[in-house]
Amino acid sequence: FSGIELVEAEESNRPLLVGERTNVIGSRLFKQMIAAEKWEEASEIARRQVRNGAHIVDVCLQSSEREEIRDIPPFYDRLIRKIKAPIMIDSTDPAAVELALTYCQGKSIINSINLEDGEEKFRRICPLARSYGAALVVGTIDEDPVQAQAFTRERKLAVAERSYRLLTEKYGIPPEDIIIDPLVFPCATGDENYIGGAVETIEAVRLIKERLPGVKTLLGISNVSFGLPAAAREVVNSVFLYYATKAGLDLAIVNAEKLERFASIPEQERRLAEHVLFNTPPAAGPEELRSAPEDWRAQTREQKIAINQFHIAAITEYFRHKTAEARPQERRQLPLDERLARYIIEGSKDGLIEDLDRKLAEGASPLDVINGPLMAGMAEVGRLFNNNELIVAEVLQSAEAMKAAVSYLEKFMQKAETAARGKVLLATVKGDVHDIGKNLVEIIFSNNGYEVINLGIKVPPEVIIEGYHRHKPDAIGLSGLLVKSAQQMVVTAEDLREAGVRVPLFVGGAALSDRFTRLKIAPAYQEAVIYAKDA
Repeated sequence: FSGIELVEAEESNRPLLVGERTNVIGSRLFKQMIAAEKWEEASEIARRQVRNGAHIVDVCLQSSEREEIRDIPPFYDRLIRKIKAPIMIDSTDPAAVELALTYCQGKSIINSINLEDGEEKFRRICPLARSYGAALVVGTIDEDPVQAQAFTRERKLAVAERSYRLLTEKYGIPPEDIIIDPLVFPCATGDENYIGGAVETIEAVRLIKERLPGVKTLLGISNVSFGLPAAAREVVNSVFLYYATKAGLDLAIVNAEKLERFASIPEQERRLAEHVLFNTPPAAGPEELRSAPEDWRAQTREQKIAINQFHIAAITEYFRHKTAEARPQERRQLPLDERLARYIIEGSKDGLIEDLDRKLAEGASPLDVINGPLMAGMAEVGRLFNNNELIVAEVLQSAEAMKAAVSYLEKFMQKAETAARGKVLLATVKGDVHDIGKNLVEIIFSNNGYEVINLGIKVPPEVIIEGYHRHKPDAIGLSGLLVKSAQQMVVTAEDLREAGVRVPLFVGGAALSDRFTRLKIAPAYQEAVIYAKDA
């Protein structure tokens, strides 16, 4: 998907975050700004979502109170000047969708179509998607008189498979342009019809990814926590996103400004959220509840309802007097070193500079601060990421917090301390646009005192050779995600050798292995080659 900038939903960066706040249905503030025709202020909300980690921005201007077709030009005209991210056009009106597409650069996403009225929406929207090269979100909804909005994992899969067949075989939509939304239902309203809905959606994501290769999946995460206190909603949303991502989720519609990190959630809060999501039998309480089956589908109707009510009461009581802003308050109670590490772990800069000043006032040297609590925080980020408790977007936020801390501390270092420890040249090889891992490596090297020259993406060997002669680096790093990129590294290594380059070469990327590096790249380069398994 692309605006001015490209993002790809792939294994290395799942899930892509879709900012949800530019939506007149879901955001009261945005709705008020559109009603008042404050176009500049309204488009700033989109910019804030991107600044806080959204890869894509969902835009919904469809309202019973206004004419969507009239609001699109003034809003989109400002939006495309403020964000480079891809746009998800959230509308059911074909005329509005097409008008919005004329403003969008690159590959946009249309949200959404379904089979509620048979193939009517497919017939009206698919030609637009093909004409403009847009991807399509497809909800698991059909004409079924009993369960139109598919609830069980089996129904969700059945509707997804039917939609997939129609789109690929009849309407000419390629699999990679299909995004299935298996639907999210609230888990804590007390409505017995929705009990177990979170589990069914998570399992549906898993089934769809197994059965429909090539398609992507999407969920509107915040729907799951509807009805709970604000602080509880952030925790439940985060825990639900964590399990959906483990199941294979590719895109998540979220409020990027209020996304609680799974790894930062206290154990008790995490358990409360898991219990209400999975309708787990409580450890305490009446015997008939404690002895109920773990699988909500095997529970009796009475057990399901009673367990759901038990967990709703427990999580509501726990969060009744908590606010969503309580976490920074709790951080302030920690010892200073632990607090500094937490800024990095949580990817937060709020209060970071003040605490760095406090640490320096205690007599610590800037290098001691960097190599002590800050690096301890980065080490924990690495551990959490390896355990799948952080997503790539959160790792990047942590790296940015570390970068901000190091940049501030450099002002207090002696000249000898700030002298570069070495110079490194980085590049994503020719034919590959993936750069998240490379950019993480850049931040880590920079934070540790190295000067980094980042040549960007799709860099041909001759440009790397030119960069080597111009910058005289002490080492070169090559990155690439694709299988073909591994072969390109062999070609690049040969070209570097023939050009007389002799500095150590380190290589990394999802398709690489230590064996391939030793057997293919190292012989091609005939100098030191290091396989970098991760950042």
